[in-house]
Amino acid sequence: MDLIKFIIVLFLLLFCSCKEQNDSSIDYGAPLNKISFHFERDKKECDNLFNLIDSIEVIKLQTNKDFLIGSISKILCDEDYLYILDERKSKALFKYTKSGDFVLKISNIGKGPGEFTRPTDFFLLYDKIVLLDGFSGKIMFFSKTGDFLNEFSTKTMAERFGKIDTNHFCMFNENKSSKFSSHNISIVDNNGNVIYLSIITLLLKIGLLLTFLTTLKGIFSGWI
Repeated sequence: MDLIKFIIVLFLLLFCSCKEQNDSSIDYGAPLNKISFHFERDKKECDNLFNLIDSIEVIKLQTNKDFLIGSISKILCDEDYLYILDERKSKALFKYTKSGDFVLKISNIGKGPGEFTRPTDFFLLYDKIVLLDGFSGKIMFFSKTGDFLNEFSTKTMAERFGKIDTNHFCMFNENKSSKFSSHNISIVDNNGNVIYLSIITLLLKIGLLLTFLTTLKGIFSGWI
């Protein structure tokens, strides 16, 4: 019983500390935008997917044994090219023309500068490709011609990321915990310094532990 009381107190303290951190005025250099939607109205307008699409084009990608795409994790495009990430199979980023011709492949597997163990996400930033190696915990910059430019360690594990302003990245980690990370959301600056952490994962684990202990208490009480 004392253990359960201790866990409840610990859970409340962690919840309050997180709430205080969220309410504090942290300036990330970007204004907060409120997004509103009207479910019933928007549902009627989008009840048919084809109402949102004006045309469909099928592009056959050039392939051979040197640049096979095993699975598609993400696709982005600019005015002239398609960029395709294969996170799991080839562990590479592919670039094609919009007619399907192969241009280049970034597959620098390794742990050194300019190398990654698994590319988990990417986005296009002007004339650069910004790549996330979430398992090694680093953000890498390549030119759109495939040349490695620079990188920095994020000091945190993440699966997805985005740039929220000139100097900050937002990192997202699914409901997982590892030796690198015990949180879901973090914000890092351009040097990889962690500015903000959200410890949702830890709170969920404490909640599950509390539920488990309460269940055990009920089971053993029924036996007595």
